[in-house]
Order: sequence, then structure tokens, then C-alpha cells
Amino acid sequence: MQTYARIDGNTVAELLATPHSPAMLFNPALTWVPITNPAVCVGWTQTATGFAAPPPPAQTPLQAPTLAELQAELSALAARITALTTQIGG
Repeated sequence: MQTYARIDGNTVAELLATPHSPAMLFNPALTWVPITNPAVCVGWTQTATGFAAPPPPAQTPLQAPTLAELQAELSALAARITALTTQIGG
């Protein structure tokens, strides 16, 4: 059984394992390429020499809250606690 990659805009859009030619199974306007590398996945890019994995997504650094933000959150929580305590008769 051969595995094929459907190519859409130089990107692997889907994979298909079949003993038949995809040209016999699907619209001939679709581009199917046989693959031999089992690591190829949807999202990989077709290159002149084969396939390449997409680059890893950029990581956005986490920013710690400022002291002023923490104090504002603490103040809001204290106000909520006071309101709840008043409601239950505390």
C-alpha cells in the first residue's frame, strides 16, 4: 500500500494510504504525490527535494504582572470578600 500526500499550495493538505492511484479515485485536478518518509504530516511543505516540517510556532514570553496590577487585584478581591461577608451577616 502506498501513501500519498495531497498538495495544496505546496503544503500537505491530507494523507491517503491506498493500493490504488489517487488519480483513479479523485478529481484529476487534485495534486497527489507519493511519499516514502513516514514522518510527513499534514502541514508539511513540499520542496524541490522532498518535504520539510513547518517551523515550530513562535513562543510569546510570559510577562509577570506588575506590583500595581497585583495590588489592584488584591484590593478588588478584598472588596468582594467584604461584600460577601456582609451578605451572610458576618
